[in-house]
Amino acid sequence: PRVVVVGHSLGGALAALCAARLAHDEDILESSDSSDSRRELVPAVSCVTFGQPRVGDDAFRRGVDEHSPGLRYTRVVRGGDVFARVPTSGIWLPSANDDRLRVTYAHAGELVWTQEDGVAPVFAGKGEDAPAGFNADARMLNPLRAVGDHAGYAGFFEDAETRRSWPIAPPDDAR
Repeated sequence: PRVVVVGHSLGGALAALCAARLAHDEDILESSDSSDSRRELVPAVSCVTFGQPRVGDDAFRRGVDEHSPGLRYTRVVRGGDVFARVPTSGIWLPSANDDRLRVTYAHAGELVWTQEDGVAPVFAGKGEDAPAGFNADARMLNPLRAVGDHAGYAGFFEDAETRRSWPIAPPDDAR
């Protein structure tokens, strides 16, 4: 069976964790024949999240991006949605933990950043840095704009072409 896991915000974070787990579940894996006649297991899992906060550290990102080759994982982030950029990284409770709780949060998967209505989205592939301006977008400073962008994913599929073609890989020249 093909499994597609989808979520928004906290549901997106849970969807990412669920998809990462399912991509390694032998009951979900499909078998295929490789060129050297050995049987190879290929996961049949896709994950699409909207406004998803970070859920793991760099080791989690590497595990998902590099060790889950059949998992198709795409994060969609609207313009100034600050919730898709938290938690931040750093030392938590710095005066009390003697640098023992240093955490570096990282996103895994591919990114589709929809900056403004009518502007083509920006794509970033697995392991690529966030596009220029992504983490410094001034729209995140306006609380009403940030909440509006976080709540505005419902209209993402209003365009008939987007509904028909989703999810497909972006053209090479769009990255």
